[in-house]
Amino acid sequence: MKLFKLLFLSIIILLFPTLVLGNIIITEIKISGDTPDESYIKIFNQGKDDIDISGFRLRKKTSNGRESSIRVFPRESVIRAKDYFVWANSKGEYHLSIDANVWSTAGISSNNSIAITSPDKIVLDSVAWGEGENQFLLGDTIADNPEKNQIIKRKKTEGEYLNNKNNYLDFYLYPPDIIDIPKNDFTLREEKTRDKSFPVSYLVGIALFSSILMVALKKALK
Repeated sequence: MKLFKLLFLSIIILLFPTLVLGNIIITEIKISGDTPDESYIKIFNQGKDDIDISGFRLRKKTSNGRESSIRVFPRESVIRAKDYFVWANSKGEYHLSIDANVWSTAGISSNNSIAITSPDKIVLDSVAWGEGENQFLLGDTIADNPEKNQIIKRKKTEGEYLNNKNNYLDFYLYPPDIIDIPKNDFTLREEKTRDKSFPVSYLVGIALFSSILMVALKKALK
């Protein structure tokens, strides 16, 4: 019985970080607006706890599968529970117009794919659109490339984001008819309400959680 408890608690300790990081998903991508530099990527924390994503990476692949960096998140980068974290292109100070959390001069375009990875290069979520070789991809690619001012959006059902681990099933182009889109329509602003204060670190939470489990483990072995 003690061996079983030891094994069970060990599994929980090992899997806890992975389960928490599984709450990080990509929810929106805009590859261009009135200019090709008006691009952003919106990430959501669907969990109940804040997550420290310092050192995490946004990566992209071009249509021929060539991989490069979009941004490495700086220290004290945090996604609050049920909130968003946004990267935007900084050319022409576009990132200021949408109040992005982080920015760079990297660009994304047609027939690309993107991924968010942990510091040790584990892919947490990825999206591919159009056609390309050796892409970051979950399931099937989004068939069509977005036009300018059109956004790749994750679908929702009963207020919760879908996550079938399939880009084709989980995402759609908004608006469906690009002719109807109003100029400077940022869905980002409709949902983003961000507290500027710095929360308790995700790593501190893990340390506390692990300490509690170790105490329970010692009691179980007595």
